[in-house]
Amino acid sequence: MSRRVAPNLPGFAPSEAYQDHPHRTSQLAYSSSPAQPAHRVRQTPTQATGLRVALPHRATFAAHRARDQVLSVPARTVHLMTLKLGMITTDTTDAEGLATWWAEVTGAEITETNDGWYVIVKGGSLPVLLAFQKVEEPTPGKNRIHLDLTTEDLEGATEQLLARGATLVGRRGDENFRWHTLADPQGNEFCIAGSAD
Repeated sequence: MSRRVAPNLPGFAPSEAYQDHPHRTSQLAYSSSPAQPAHRVRQTPTQATGLRVALPHRATFAAHRARDQVLSVPARTVHLMTLKLGMITTDTTDAEGLATWWAEVTGAEITETNDGWYVIVKGGSLPVLLAFQKVEEPTPGKNRIHLDLTTEDLEGATEQLLARGATLVGRRGDENFRWHTLADPQGNEFCIAGSAD
């Protein structure tokens, strides 16, 4: 009976320790003897010549299954925090001056000055606090966050703000909804719209 023999690979020499390893596997050889029908003949690694692949012991498989069961736990539900708007802060080179302007147009009052570097406006028609923080240089470009205010008389409120030092940036909208964009004395844009629109 002849057997398939692995080629003589350079540098490959199975060690004796491997030959006697308890996890070694048996190999299959195929009978090609004319006297016997072709069938599989199971041989041990010491009887066959060729490459061998050691399979893990059953205990190793059991350990992997136990580890997978431990790792397969349901994901925890993450609850997002609830944030509440408490104050809107504006950078300015004149914190007290700008705070006074906003206090007048909203009917609010200045509650803290902090030596002029951080001024807080509270009350009046404001639903939250307004703060004005003194900086060396104003932020360049158009402000990315602005206030949206409402009034019962859009045109009247616009004229009053202009008389107090605001600048009209544009009248916007259509017959369905109208609003005006203005800028305060330091160029910070804000919008006002009629509450009935």
